[in-house]
Amino acid sequence: MFSPPLYFPGLLIVHMCVMWHVHPHQLRHTFATSLLLREVESLHARTLIRHKSEASFKRCAKRVLSATAERAFYQSIGEEPPQNGELK
Repeated sequence: MFSPPLYFPGLLIVHMCVMWHVHPHQLRHTFATSLLLREVESLHARTLIRHKSEASFKRCAKRVLSATAERAFYQSIGEEPPQNGELK
């Protein structure tokens, strides 16, 4: 059934993705990454982006795992991570 309030914003998002050469699926990965960087539990983040398996979710979360490992390294040597915003 046609639902104008949901249909037109969806079209706008698709149009913007085409203009910027971004696939809408990339937004899903970006959202997952931002949730994990905010330290949302993996189960909750998976639920929000509708991933059923942890294995497929880990593919989305590679960058977060790297950032977490870097933070753990700095903690283990007793230093603060760089303050230039987000870890690499």
